[in-house]
Amino acid sequence: MALSLRHIGLGLTGALIVGALGATLGALTFAPPVPSSLSTPPSITSAAVSSRSFVDERTVTITLKIKEADAAVTPRAGRVTALNVVPGSELTSGSPMLSLDGHRIIALHTATPLYREINDEAVGTDIEALQNELVNLGYDIAVTGRGSWGTRYALADLLDIDDGNGGVPASIPHDLIFWLPAQKVNVKAVNAHLGDVLEPNAELVTLTGGASSGFITLPPGAVDGSRVLKVSGKDYPVPDTGIIEDQTVLQAIVASEAYTFGQMQQQGKEDAVLSLPWKLAEPIDVQAVPAAALFDVTPETACVSSGGKILPVTIIASELGQSFITTAEPLTEVDLQVEGLKCP
Repeated sequence: MALSLRHIGLGLTGALIVGALGATLGALTFAPPVPSSLSTPPSITSAAVSSRSFVDERTVTITLKIKEADAAVTPRAGRVTALNVVPGSELTSGSPMLSLDGHRIIALHTATPLYREINDEAVGTDIEALQNELVNLGYDIAVTGRGSWGTRYALADLLDIDDGNGGVPASIPHDLIFWLPAQKVNVKAVNAHLGDVLEPNAELVTLTGGASSGFITLPPGAVDGSRVLKVSGKDYPVPDTGIIEDQTVLQAIVASEAYTFGQMQQQGKEDAVLSLPWKLAEPIDVQAVPAAALFDVTPETACVSSGGKILPVTIIASELGQSFITTAEPLTEVDLQVEGLKCP
């Protein structure tokens, strides 16, 4: 007996429903996995601790008190046959300054002014100071405090003299050297002219540029400890008070490019202001941890949790989301889930 159209329609509808359910179940059963890049990452509960040396380097402002102008005198008598200085010029250690009766006179800074002839029998602090400055000027000689062939050779080279036969003089007069109070000074006035006849100790130039003292503007939050200033690549100890009175340090600052740049920016001002790196003389060992690992934080102390154990720490410094700390015992990792924790 033939099926009615109504029965055929119901059959087709049922088949379609069954097929759709099957397809849905198949899709659920055989759906591809969610990519790992889209899955929820596991929570991070701890972080590794790294150790490092720390010098707490900062750039500080230094204010120098500049000395009053000083008159400097000629070291010997004679007619001025060459003059290499003019008002407003800079006079540096080792440079030719003038010639008297055809003899070159060089400007030279030494910690102790020279007062005698330079020969191999000369022994003392003046000779040691001369040797130190010759080394500063690039000569490879031994610093012994005793005159030597190397000392005479280097000085004769600066003076452009020999013994008359192309060799090194056995003795060099000290009055061929114009003593400078610093490695670099400024010439305020020149009191001699080409052709003048000068007597010994006649006023030759008026010099400025030396510093009588310096003051470091100490930054807040600096780590306690002995400090050094980095000047022209060399470290110089400075007092914790920030007051600089050591002439060796002051002369190094005045001779630096930082000082020259500062002077260019402040022409006509009484004091000189410049910036230099300032750091701990000896590095300290610290541990770097995420700042989020600290709790019960004060300006100098806090606590961390490591493997569930709570430990007190001293905060040395912080930067870029990290805290540098010291602890009674070294750490390898710290806990990051510290909400609700308290220091003991």
